[in-house]
Amino acid sequence: MTAVAKTNAGNPIVNGAITIKYYTDEDCSKGETDTAPTNAGVYYAKATLANTNNYAEQSTVAKITISRATPNVEIKATPDTLTGSGTVKLTVTSKGVPTDGEIKVTCDNGITVTDNEGGISATLPNETKTYTFTASYNGDANHEKASGTCQVPVTRRSSSGDSSSSDRS
Repeated sequence: MTAVAKTNAGNPIVNGAITIKYYTDEDCSKGETDTAPTNAGVYYAKATLANTNNYAEQSTVAKITISRATPNVEIKATPDTLTGSGTVKLTVTSKGVPTDGEIKVTCDNGITVTDNEGGISATLPNETKTYTFTASYNGDANHEKASGTCQVPVTRRSSSGDSSSSDRS
């Protein structure tokens, strides 16, 4: 970014050196740096035009607010319905979550979610109930919290046969 100083009439001041410093307080006395901020927070940029033969030194301050990013987290179960007990595979996708951000997957009704080399999965019992899976990212200083949910309805199989998914592909 290049700063350009202009007179009140809008004419550029061509021989004046402009410096921009960034601060963490409105008085521009704390956290001084030459590097533009990138983390979420409130900052103040102070632009100073050095003395020239025609003009005295002038400064102005601008408030800069950097908001936390809003990531997106989604979760999908395969199969998305079961008749009888069975295992569902869970797929989590995210956009805007930092590479070192942890997304935790949980399920209601006391169901344990397993995350291993084979992927994320959960075994659901032969009980008529709808299970809700939640993928959550807790956020950090620069990112908001995000979560996504999906539901898997299970219909109890009353026969004594093998349990299986209603999705027979």
